[in-house]
Amino acid sequence: MKEPKDNGISINQAVIPLLGEEPSPGKRPAKRHIYHDLEQLFGIWSKRESKEFEKHLEVQREVD
Repeated sequence: MKEPKDNGISINQAVIPLLGEEPSPGKRPAKRHIYHDLEQLFGIWSKRESKEFEKHLEVQREVD
């Protein structure tokens, strides 16, 4: 496969057609489970991860 820049197209233009392709034979897509709430995520972060997340939220909440 040629590099996108060799074809004069952007990476997005090169990747979009690939997203619609079927997986290769022998490779099964991961089983997807549809969740209706966030219960499976509750309590899985460590205190350090939680503090780091809150720190990033504080930066996003700053008004310019």
